[in-house]
Amino acid sequence: MPYLDPRNIDPNSCRRWVPRTLPAEVREFGFYPDIDLLKPGDLVLVRNLNGNWTHRLIERFQKKLGYHERDFMWHHAAVYLGVDGKICEADLDGVRYGSLDRYSTGNHFIRIRRAPNLSDNQRWQIAVKSLVELNKGYSVEHLWELLRLAQFKLGRAPTKRVKPPKAARICSELYEDAFCKVTAETLSNPDDGEITPACLSRTDKLEDVSTNWLLIS
Repeated sequence: MPYLDPRNIDPNSCRRWVPRTLPAEVREFGFYPDIDLLKPGDLVLVRNLNGNWTHRLIERFQKKLGYHERDFMWHHAAVYLGVDGKICEADLDGVRYGSLDRYSTGNHFIRIRRAPNLSDNQRWQIAVKSLVELNKGYSVEHLWELLRLAQFKLGRAPTKRVKPPKAARICSELYEDAFCKVTAETLSNPDDGEITPACLSRTDKLEDVSTNWLLIS
């Protein structure tokens, strides 16, 4: 499972990169994901090494859902948009247009996954369909539904119990929904219909992409 670890970087293996501008904290860290290796529609998984209570809660209920540590360790998911490190993601303030800058300060694991055998047009469609959801609210209610599923099992609830309302999104559902619209395939857990960062880490419909750090000059 290849992913970028900010604690274990060999500068001699990194290609030098001269960007136009970057946030001060990213320049201070000195490294950035090699975005030339990424494609539009890629899945970006993130783990915050200084996780707060929300991250610990997500990790806990993903563990209770039965996932292995290599999967339940991931707290967040985003869609890579194919341009200059830009991403679309759903966070507590809703669906927004963002950047890998936020996760390139030395405090996050970054993992890239990709659906094989898609055309370039399909990859761009996944990116665009995620952007259609901009400014929709974050589904806190869906998080509680997942927590109840993890805590009490609910008899392995049917799919309809863990589907968030279409007026709102959580991070992993944002990616899965765009992917499903383009490919007519689902990425959700077939046992209970949940879709979490752990589920996106586990699915064999996506493959890990080998990535590296760029040395900022």
